[in-house]
Amino acid sequence: MSKLSLWQERHDRAKSEFEDIKRQMIKNHRQYNGTLQPERGAEVTCIYNFTKELIESAIDPSLPYPKVDPVVKTEENVLLARKIEAMIVGEIKRLNLEPFNDLDERITKSMGGDVVLIEWNTRIKTHSTVGDIDIRQIKPTRFIPQDGVFDVERMDYYFLEFEDTKENIRKIYGIDVDDETTDPEDVESRSDDIVTQKWAIFRNSEGSIGAFSWVGDKVLVDNEKFQQRSEKVCINCGLPKPAGENKCSCGNRRWKTHSLDFEELTEDILDEEGNILVPAMQTARDELGNLKYREEEIPVEEMNPLTGQMEQQYEQIFDEKMNPIGDRPMTEIVETAYEEPTRIPYYVPKNYPIAIRKNVSQQDAVFGESDAEMIFEMQDKANKIATRLIQKAFNGGRILTKMKKSDFNFDNDLQVIEIEAMDELAAIKSVDLTFDTSSEMSLINQLYFWAKSLLGINDSSQGKQDTTATSGRAKEAQISRAQARQASKVTMKNNFYQQIYRLIFEFALAYMDEPRNYPSKTDAGEEEDVIFNRYEFLKQDQFGNWYYNDQFIITTDAAGSSAENRQYNLELMLADYNAGLYGDPKDPETILTFWKDRESMNYPNAKRQVARWQEKVDELKEEQELMQDLMQPPGAVPEQEGVGDEMQMQM
Repeated sequence: MSKLSLWQERHDRAKSEFEDIKRQMIKNHRQYNGTLQPERGAEVTCIYNFTKELIESAIDPSLPYPKVDPVVKTEENVLLARKIEAMIVGEIKRLNLEPFNDLDERITKSMGGDVVLIEWNTRIKTHSTVGDIDIRQIKPTRFIPQDGVFDVERMDYYFLEFEDTKENIRKIYGIDVDDETTDPEDVESRSDDIVTQKWAIFRNSEGSIGAFSWVGDKVLVDNEKFQQRSEKVCINCGLPKPAGENKCSCGNRRWKTHSLDFEELTEDILDEEGNILVPAMQTARDELGNLKYREEEIPVEEMNPLTGQMEQQYEQIFDEKMNPIGDRPMTEIVETAYEEPTRIPYYVPKNYPIAIRKNVSQQDAVFGESDAEMIFEMQDKANKIATRLIQKAFNGGRILTKMKKSDFNFDNDLQVIEIEAMDELAAIKSVDLTFDTSSEMSLINQLYFWAKSLLGINDSSQGKQDTTATSGRAKEAQISRAQARQASKVTMKNNFYQQIYRLIFEFALAYMDEPRNYPSKTDAGEEEDVIFNRYEFLKQDQFGNWYYNDQFIITTDAAGSSAENRQYNLELMLADYNAGLYGDPKDPETILTFWKDRESMNYPNAKRQVARWQEKVDELKEEQELMQDLMQPPGAVPEQEGVGDEMQMQM
């Protein structure tokens, strides 16, 4: 069986196993949009879409920010952890993850889960950098897990499906796919210019990540070391492919991908202060740290007993008749240690390049249970009741009766009606056909209440008037209880972003060649620039082999994981300030420290307040220094650091 046939067979089997889950996710999303119809029976109208209302009520717009700790806590590792944090926060802002989070919240809660693909995009370029981290949101229905395995990191492989144009496929891979089409069961509106590209992402025999991609029966990618550095080389002579060229100097136009294990240095690698991080040359050693030797011809020297100096030794040269014709320096062959260019291994990301978010955990499931699925029965019953209710309303109202022989109608107002007898007049009546809808409305409201209760949402968390909360403290308690009901979802969201942040770090170690500046803050709240340089993570083992230190635990900061937690922390901060835990509340330095903490929580206008109070603190210090100068006796010399010690030494 060919490799293409093998992956096609695996894909079809996994897709068949995933079909029921995919169908349920599509059903959940239609319920959220109010377009879901019963599988049997008459069509219904979704008049009151409380599924969407309740999901929208639970949307959390806040982003959990990274918190990085080293596995081994040394001063150097703690500093590196701060640089990782600054780098990830900088990438969050560059990628503008707020809109991403907004859509992810709705997809996860309505469909039960979400998928994101992290990539290194070499097409993102600036004046000083080449390539950057890119994040792509993928429909969860376009992710196909290995059948029978529910934890992504335990999967041998999984599949992704994308739609792309035939022209773009040709530009990227150089392969003509004009005869191929999209998968008809996956795309509702198809274009002749669009094809479905399938990806198999797998772990190879060495445990690293490989990829196989195809369109129809055309193979586009076959790479066992997909996340490892690589370059295209000539299939004939092995020379690297020149940038922008399709023809090798040997005349060949065919190329192959060659994996790169090491980079060989041509110059010292320096940190931002000019210190050498990695020397360009080092003593040659094998993998076990033993010195490597090579044979060299060196001059023979002996000590002259008269001068005590080492002197070059010579030997006589004879002609064919053994007559001496001169001298030549004596040499010998010895094995000596030598230096060679430093070789640094390229870092290879260890994890699959995707992150999966679950809404509510389920056993033996890749994705979680959606909010829509949990309240389906309530929404379904409410739709059916509301449909009957609307029909009653349209059929209800007041009607007029008359005798059949009466020759008039009620289409026109203020008309004159001619009658022949009083019984004909008595037959003209108004009949009230208004139906009582109170029972239906009561049942719909009860279904809505049950749905809210099941999802852990109350009026206080929705921002509605809540008559059961008679005080501010009671309202806070109700919001807190509702928040506790959402804690499981918050945990899954934090886990999702931890996966993303871990991948961002691994991709930065693997592909971010240039040192990059990221804004950060010191422990005192002062702004500073942090330089992320992947070479600073290089270490040497006991044998002298270089490796990257990636032993850092990346979690999320619980204080910033939700809007409610943020507000709670701001209130605690204010209470601590008023209680004097920051110092004297009237002291400008205390006020400055308080506003710096608020600025770290992105409090509105905090930056302006920090600048204002910083200016006041500086002015106060200048006044104090001026007063000290004025209070010194005339002719007194200000004491300078080190002067007293120097005078004492001279004495």
